[in-house]
Amino acid sequence: MNLIGCLDSPTRGLYYLNGNLVSEMDDDELAHVRNRDIGFVFQSFNLLARATALHNVELPLIYAGVPLMRVMEQAQGGFAGRRFGAAHVSQTE
Repeated sequence: MNLIGCLDSPTRGLYYLNGNLVSEMDDDELAHVRNRDIGFVFQSFNLLARATALHNVELPLIYAGVPLMRVMEQAQGGFAGRRFGAAHVSQTE
């Protein structure tokens, strides 16, 4: 996973991502690739306990430089029509 996520470099061979040789990318280019091209799903969610679910969704978009109006649209759109919490889990699940 570290190789795929551009966190480590291979000890042998070449790793190209989107046609670019990863070992030749500088730190800024790697950060851009991780931000725009690669998504990580963490087993521990790393949510901010004091923030709302909506704010936890908005933060990565803000850090990615998405305009504020678009952040609100995308984050709120992700919650549209969804129910959360134990009260909404069916007994068969």
